[in-house]
Amino acid sequence: MRAMDNAEHPHIAWWSPWPPARSGIAEYSVALLDALRRAASIQVFVRDGEAARARRPFSDIAVLPAGAFLAEHARQPFDAAVFQLGNQAGHAYMADALLNAPCPRVGVFHDGSLYHLYQGISLWRLLREIGAEEGWISAWRAWRRMRLPGSDSYAHPLLRRIARACQAVIVHSAYLAERIRSLAPGAPVAVVPFGTTLYAEDGGRLQAECRRVLGLPADAVIFGVFGYVTAAKRVERVIEAFVRSEAPDSWLLIVGEVTPLAPPEVRRWADDPAACRQRRIRFEAGYCTPLYTSLAMQAVDVGVTLRFPTTGETSAVVSELLGMGKPMIVSDVGAFRELPAACAIKAPVGDGEIEALTAAMRALASDAGRRAGMAAAARAYGVERTWSRAAYHYLELIRRAQTR
Repeated sequence: MRAMDNAEHPHIAWWSPWPPARSGIAEYSVALLDALRRAASIQVFVRDGEAARARRPFSDIAVLPAGAFLAEHARQPFDAAVFQLGNQAGHAYMADALLNAPCPRVGVFHDGSLYHLYQGISLWRLLREIGAEEGWISAWRAWRRMRLPGSDSYAHPLLRRIARACQAVIVHSAYLAERIRSLAPGAPVAVVPFGTTLYAEDGGRLQAECRRVLGLPADAVIFGVFGYVTAAKRVERVIEAFVRSEAPDSWLLIVGEVTPLAPPEVRRWADDPAACRQRRIRFEAGYCTPLYTSLAMQAVDVGVTLRFPTTGETSAVVSELLGMGKPMIVSDVGAFRELPAACAIKAPVGDGEIEALTAAMRALASDAGRRAGMAAAARAYGVERTWSRAAYHYLELIRRAQTR
């Protein structure tokens, strides 16, 4: 990789959730800025009211309330503003700031929809965005459907206005790049792979120590599911497949807060520790700190991450597990299809899903050689996706945005 050009040192406004916010994007920003801050001066802007309690891991990066942005720009103009956009209410404060920013704008789309971002502002703003992008008849129909059970969010991605307002758009997969190009023709989209932290092969010593600390069986083959438990994560199917597999000397570890959107069968497992133990399942259903989650990830042999429906969301869990050298089982949809077969088994969604998951678990539980080969492929995949490489590509795109 070429060294970053230190002759230019851009001044960047970085809009993102920030620890202690329970946000994968907050953790993403911390990891990326640790590499990027060597080549740029950066100020982070968080929601008003959150700056006072924000952690400050870097002495050279200030964390400020969003309301201070214009005053800071007047004091020392920013060369670019980078907005880390997620489909959550916690990102709602960024929408108008991006559309009205007085400097070049770089939008980083971690999801293929901004429905819940606008919903986090107000119902009226959500309907206004649907009307602006799809017409007021569509907005009226959406309002009527809101009074019915179920979510209409996947029908309204609401990306166009923000994507077209940016001088550069960053995504983490070719799948999401094509989605944005189709929804916002002409948007300047570039793919920057999600950063990966690489962990050296140590003969299993770290894994053994993490199992000891967490009280997990030392010699079992452990499958791991991580992250918030929602209906789209299909955790109930993972559990059913694991129970069906009856793989000897194997365990299923689930670490993730069970949200109100989780299916009732998942809640039943989470609320019944005795049934879990009988089936060799350990379910950590409450909030777990990033440190605990990282220890649990190190402890497993295979990661399992499913998602459907999908709008092209980025999985930080998958990137982290691959950097640890963990083979993956994923859904055969969206951005997951871009993972190499050498390190990821892809299961269909719908018909044949349970059978495919069961077969994959049986195969990996019984074949240490295959697990080792997939682990090596996972590490090789991560080498091309380090945080320093991601920072380099960000800097190139920020400089390009300044010339648009």
